[in-house]
Amino acid sequence: MDYGATTFDVCITVAMKGCDAISIRTCQELEGPMCDYLSSQYEKPIILTWPVLPETPKGQSKEKWDKWLSKFEPKYVVYYAFGSQLILQKKQFQELVLGFEMTGLPFFIALSKPAGV
Repeated sequence: MDYGATTFDVCITVAMKGCDAISIRTCQELEGPMCDYLSSQYEKPIILTWPVLPETPKGQSKEKWDKWLSKFEPKYVVYYAFGSQLILQKKQFQELVLGFEMTGLPFFIALSKPAGV
């Protein structure tokens, strides 16, 4: 098939129709209904591979955060995880943290280093 003038979504659709199985880097708990939908639409098995995460480094950093978290009652600290795909600009990061600080609650943020820092 000539892909020269074909849009990206058409290329993906053709590839998914022509394959034996579809592999997605996710898990049933996160995107189960969407994976079930894709499987039924394309009549293909969906292979979920889970996100591949680097091994958590052991050492002083873990001990530092364990000590900090132990100062609070269970289920009291607000945890915000934005994932590795979201990269904020420095100003966006500052506004986000300011908003969290204004709640007056202890919080823990997991995100990629802001652009420009």
